[in-house]
Amino acid sequence: MDLDKFFIVLSLLIHIDSTEKKLKNSQKMQRGLILQGGGTLGAYEAGVFRGLYEQQTKANKETGIEGQPLFDIVAGTSIGAINGAILVSHVKENGTWEGSDKRLIEFWDDISKRIGSSFDWTSQWYKFLNPWNRNNEDSSFDWTSQWYKFLNPWNRNNEDEFRKILKKILPQYIKFPLKTNYKDGEPRLLVVSVDMLEGESVVFDSYPKKEKDDCRRTEYGEIVHAENDWQHKYVIDYDGITLEHILASSAVPIYSSPVSIPVRKVGSGLEEHYFWDGALLSNTPIEEFIQSYKQFWPINGYYTPDIDMYIVNILSSKDNSQILPRNFDEKIGRMNSILFSDRTSFEQNIITQNTDYLNLINTLIILAKKNGSAEDELQKILEHVTQSQFKTGDKMTYGDLLVRNPHTHITKISRGANTKVMGWSELANLDAHKIRALIDEGYADCQKSLI
Repeated sequence: MDLDKFFIVLSLLIHIDSTEKKLKNSQKMQRGLILQGGGTLGAYEAGVFRGLYEQQTKANKETGIEGQPLFDIVAGTSIGAINGAILVSHVKENGTWEGSDKRLIEFWDDISKRIGSSFDWTSQWYKFLNPWNRNNEDSSFDWTSQWYKFLNPWNRNNEDEFRKILKKILPQYIKFPLKTNYKDGEPRLLVVSVDMLEGESVVFDSYPKKEKDDCRRTEYGEIVHAENDWQHKYVIDYDGITLEHILASSAVPIYSSPVSIPVRKVGSGLEEHYFWDGALLSNTPIEEFIQSYKQFWPINGYYTPDIDMYIVNILSSKDNSQILPRNFDEKIGRMNSILFSDRTSFEQNIITQNTDYLNLINTLIILAKKNGSAEDELQKILEHVTQSQFKTGDKMTYGDLLVRNPHTHITKISRGANTKVMGWSELANLDAHKIRALIDEGYADCQKSLI
């Protein structure tokens, strides 16, 4: 990396105009939204988004940038992927974020009216008839499982009935295939699933890998040398995010059969792979968000812009109520709150530290220039090889690291730890009153978080 290019990057980072830029400036900080999975707690996310919508549109108006996109990139897992797809599809079809908050709440009102009562009936019968829910832990597990399979509609192929309902409802709120492009000023959607046999997170992307292309591509698996290039082992090409991608992201293993999607094995041919709910590996897909974000910009000739990231955390690993779960359903609910809560504090700390290091480096370089440091000495430092690697295995330089790492600010909006933990069956309860209460709760928590 030459010195001129480095100072171009530096000028971008400290927001100073330069006439020597070789890469295109993306012009503004990006704003991202990460939505977790969590069943009916997706209604809570709808309430949070309503609060974010009001806050951001008000701020844009006050600063004279009314009409600026609300979010540039949305990443979601499971129900978070469904919520995200509804939002991005609304913007794609209407050319504006205006009304997107109402559209998302409309979806939740609609689905609760259509199937809410049946899910409530299910949970009540499940709690009453399943011996595990009467603290009868000495009962024969086989007997219990047989009654569970017989009495719980989810296990009488009702997963297929629920999937049929989603297949009917979702196209009314999401126009498939959902494909967007940065050059058209449209938001990007990332949908996270899991290849159940490979045991790897898989990201479906509404943006093309390169702006000039129309095809979308997902690559995952180990890096192999094939077709005269270094590539990921598995490749999926698609014409935008489809209904199958959304269903794959929300296929809960206990209740749902996996979703089959054709995958090309590099150096071989097409084969069927099966996908489960993305929450199994990444219910808070911050790693997938950052990796996809950092890969897009250099490939398309842009600097990697800074990012303002919002995370909606709907499952809390901590329960301040100090009330032990009373039955099997509450035990499963508590267990899943721990397993699928936001477990990315380490990644968030690393992201924050990276931003601090970039600021420190920028300050030191400016100081060095003021004190007359020789440019060739600075260039030697930038060309120093690090331990970090590109996917090909080639080592990065310090200069490469500066280009690839954006300044990142994270805002987290979390459902309170004092809130009653929802039992497993309640996460599938779409009772209209409960859905409306969750929307209101999310809206209130968002307002508190943004004060």
